[in-house]
Amino acid sequence: MTATAPLLDHEDVLLAGADDAEQVIEQLAEHNRRRERDETGLCWWLQCQPGDEAPALLVGVRGEVGALQWFEGAHAVAPEQGANGDRVDYFTRWGHHNSVPPHVEVPLDTVHAAVREFASTGQQPTCVQWTETQL
Repeated sequence: MTATAPLLDHEDVLLAGADDAEQVIEQLAEHNRRRERDETGLCWWLQCQPGDEAPALLVGVRGEVGALQWFEGAHAVAPEQGANGDRVDYFTRWGHHNSVPPHVEVPLDTVHAAVREFASTGQQPTCVQWTETQL
């Protein structure tokens, strides 16, 4: 058996199906434990099809919360019940800065549910109520 590279070794993650969701969730937890600064988070873009124009789910971890944002073309939505009132700094593992807008952070269980649904369907997760957001 050959070992495969962790999915979250890249900023853009191409999911191959539902099995990848559990791997992503485990790796999110590991990266969350290793964060160096409590006030910032780590983030990745998940896709189920390759390409710059393919829909993408931004996921991030920051302690007990995480970021969720759905992108489809120039259209972006955030969770309706997102908790952060101001922008929050998220970074990729390679140091690329992403200042997420207000109302993007949700409990980690919600992030996990969205990852599972997106990996299974390839569609915008319906486990989250979404609302328009500014980029």
